[in-house]
Amino acid sequence: MKIYLSIILIIIAKIAPAFASDNDNVKEKFNKRIKPCMNIKYSPYVTDCMMNEVEKVKKEYNGEFSNYLKSPKTQDKITHNKKTLIQLANKAKEGWDLYMENECLAEASVYEKHNDSYNATYNICLIEKYNQRIEYYKNNTF
Repeated sequence: MKIYLSIILIIIAKIAPAFASDNDNVKEKFNKRIKPCMNIKYSPYVTDCMMNEVEKVKKEYNGEFSNYLKSPKTQDKITHNKKTLIQLANKAKEGWDLYMENECLAEASVYEKHNDSYNATYNICLIEKYNQRIEYYKNNTF
């Protein structure tokens, strides 16, 4: 069991910086999210922790998307084309969600499916991609 935990921590230490974006806010959020999981000693709990962090950031991502659609600029300035704007934003979100899923599956596919290394890589990738899009929604209102 110790060997699996060591492997997971090595993978997290090696790949986490690679996922960190150039944006300092994204890096900071990413590091805050994975740090509690890196302090866990038993590997199945690390996987559970990472999955919980993915769920938290996914919830934040969906909330930020909702705020993005309700931004003051959207409500006030673009009323003549709001329906089209919202449809296109939803389509873009669907595209991002599909890209994110496939990108993270591809990155994790270098490991045996559903082992600890695979799960850690996949979850770290999801956290990073969600954080990137959250920053986009916050910084790019209509």
